[in-house]
Amino acid sequence: MIFMTSLKRRLHKAASAYKKNKEGTASIEFVLVAPLLIFLYIGLYGTSIAFTVNGSVNRASEVAASFPTFEEDLDNTIMSNIMTATIATLDYPNFDITKAAVKIYSIEQVDDTPASRRLVGKAFYEGSNATGILSDLTATDFQGNLLSLEADDGFIVAEVAYLYTPLISDLYIEQITLTDRKLLNPRENQGQALSIATVIPSTNSSPEVTHERSILSCTPTDGVFSCDFSAALP
Repeated sequence: MIFMTSLKRRLHKAASAYKKNKEGTASIEFVLVAPLLIFLYIGLYGTSIAFTVNGSVNRASEVAASFPTFEEDLDNTIMSNIMTATIATLDYPNFDITKAAVKIYSIEQVDDTPASRRLVGKAFYEGSNATGILSDLTATDFQGNLLSLEADDGFIVAEVAYLYTPLISDLYIEQITLTDRKLLNPRENQGQALSIATVIPSTNSSPEVTHERSILSCTPTDGVFSCDFSAALP
């Protein structure tokens, strides 16, 4: 009986001492909380970069839509410069040009009705990793825009897209498609539609051909674009 009483007293004393011992508590709390805080910090950092890239996409679409409106006529040389400026606006650390896509459309309203609108020019670039992220648009897609236009008036539509890969993509998402669209009236020619004209030089087998309404395919070399005739518009 005395032995059991003594053992009980010692166990109670040991339990009391254990409860009072706070050594290692902070370490245990840090081990439990630190991974969550680190993950949260990385997530916030990655999100801030995504917002920065998204802002670059918005500015690039402004360049792509705005620069053509300051011209009286458009040709493949001017469109090459505009495409170069657009992609240069997208540039940021770790920017991958193969994940970018740009499409610039020039649309004319033939008579006083929006239903008469037609495409009079297009220039586009699609990186090898960004094929298909921007759908092709037609003039009918914009019959509900700028309803006050008159015959022969026109406007420029620019779309820019970029496939952004988050820092910790393996943990939640591999890629985010950032897109933006801008629509502007021409300025230098009082709102008249701007056709994209190209001249195909003569060769030994064919004469020189001028296309007043063209589709241009643009390709970069060290960040500088060349936009060449791809097809004639009907």
